[in-house]
Amino acid sequence: MDLPSYRYEPLTPKTPAIRLLDVLPSKPGELCCQLNEVFLDQNPKFTTVSYCWGATKRTIPTTFLCENGKHAQLNITPNLQSFLLQFIINHPDHGTRPMLWVDAASINQDDNEERSAQVAMMQDIYHKAERVIAWLGEGTLQSDAGMAFIPQLVAAEQRAKMLDGTLSSISTWRRLRMLGLPKEGNDDKYEAFVSLFKREWFSRVWIIQEVAMAKEVQLTCGSQSASWDDFVKAYFFMNTLNLIMPDPAGSTPSLIRVHGVILSRESRVLHHTRDLLGILLRSRSSLATDPRDKIFALLGLATNTGPDAMNFRADYTLDVQQVYTDLVLAIIGFEQNLDILGVPRKANTSPPETWPSWVPDWSTWDTTSMLNCRERHASYAANDEILVRNAAGDTRAAPQVSSDKRLLGLEGNVFDEVTNVGAIYESDDKLLDFNVWLIAFFKFWKDCTKALLHWESISEARSGKLYPPTGETMLDAYWQTITGGWQVGGHELSSSTYVKWDSYHRPAASLRRLVGRSIATTSAYGWLTVGLCVCKQMYRPIPELGFDFTLATNRRFIRSKKGFMGLVPAETRSGDKIALFKGGGSPLIIRAHGENWELVGDSYVHGMMNAECFREDECHTMWLA
Repeated sequence: MDLPSYRYEPLTPKTPAIRLLDVLPSKPGELCCQLNEVFLDQNPKFTTVSYCWGATKRTIPTTFLCENGKHAQLNITPNLQSFLLQFIINHPDHGTRPMLWVDAASINQDDNEERSAQVAMMQDIYHKAERVIAWLGEGTLQSDAGMAFIPQLVAAEQRAKMLDGTLSSISTWRRLRMLGLPKEGNDDKYEAFVSLFKREWFSRVWIIQEVAMAKEVQLTCGSQSASWDDFVKAYFFMNTLNLIMPDPAGSTPSLIRVHGVILSRESRVLHHTRDLLGILLRSRSSLATDPRDKIFALLGLATNTGPDAMNFRADYTLDVQQVYTDLVLAIIGFEQNLDILGVPRKANTSPPETWPSWVPDWSTWDTTSMLNCRERHASYAANDEILVRNAAGDTRAAPQVSSDKRLLGLEGNVFDEVTNVGAIYESDDKLLDFNVWLIAFFKFWKDCTKALLHWESISEARSGKLYPPTGETMLDAYWQTITGGWQVGGHELSSSTYVKWDSYHRPAASLRRLVGRSIATTSAYGWLTVGLCVCKQMYRPIPELGFDFTLATNRRFIRSKKGFMGLVPAETRSGDKIALFKGGGSPLIIRAHGENWELVGDSYVHGMMNAECFREDECHTMWLA
């Protein structure tokens, strides 16, 4: 007999009320549940479930007991059903079975006001729970092997600590044997463990807050479980052994997400300051079915949100564009700077035509870094976390906005114009699209070499001339520009460092001079350079400058009408303007758009980053469309 649809009773207003799920006794393989209202401030005992909703189009009717004692049905996803059935197996005695908070059932998903209010409470819900069960999904033979390998890796890590200093001088296979681990390549346990990272659960944006706020996390896959702390130890130990990435092309996105979740929890546990913009940038690779959740799922992690700070909250009555627009205005208004206007766009994409150019699209992602490194984790040393950019001095942004929130008014002026535009220094993201990874890697390296040759040609780095804006040599100005002024890890870089790096990566310098620039930028020369570099790497380590190219990724090198060098977004074109705005740490690249301006992105312009060119008395209101 068909049951009526379950009707939610409204939660008690103006209280920290939530609904807990009681999995009632039922026949084997069947489910019967009941929802009970409780109040968080009364410290109820419960467990929360962190899981992936999965395909919401296919749902399973599940029996729920209503307050009037009658039965009704509520549709749940297959993944939630599989968890609840496993939960019954793990807790056969109803008397000792924990009460659960499960977002899909505990929140009335058809009530946007309730959804908004409950999302605002989520950090408290997950923090007050006795435990968070992270459900990775149903088990397989491979996942069972991966979960079972975790205790073995943890034991090996403890053994490695006792043998510290002994292991570094012996071969990998002997090291593994001393640690009681199977030989690499002879056992699929390593691959089984890494396969866990590719579970859909790790890709969800919601899990970042759910794991970070928890007192205790239990990782469960099918019938196998492990503590989060043991999982983290196993992850880092595998990384120490260089066994974490057997499939470079397929594993990289998963590893970025896993590492991000680990560091987010560490940051919360250690009480680091966590700004909302930094959290959003660090979590941009995570996925959400509802694009608004790319923002809402992370609000509870930030230490600068709430009524007493940045008053921005989850509101499911707003559409995606409204949410993303309000976020920009809230962050600029609170921080009084324009950092959020430098959020990188995904390469070769643009926002919808109706989307203002100054509103980042958080639903897309690639690995392009912010020019001021705002995405650096709060657990990093403070002097490494953010690069101070000061193009507009100590001024503050005071934005205006049109009534329809489509135009953003900022005080600034156009200072220069882009004239020469170099090739794009490609991101290694493109390697993920290739099945034959090694061939793709060589092609990627060749393309990067060609781009750098083009940049050097535009810059006149080896002309022996002086760079007019600063009086440095062109070579000094050039290497500082292409590194974005970033000296990673406190490395003291210089022209000699650059020349050393350049000769390593392009050892055919004399050949380049012989054949001329036209041939030196051809594909054939690029392949020759790659071949020589591969041979050289067999015998010599890579010079340190190679690790300071992070900010050049997915950007172009430019020269301006006034002779400046710069690092700019990939979408930059000749004729675009370089503008300085109050509160702007970096110059912005803008493009004429009727009577207004289109934002292309921020930039590093050497000789302009410390207010050398900013004139506050020349500022006027400019409208970004």
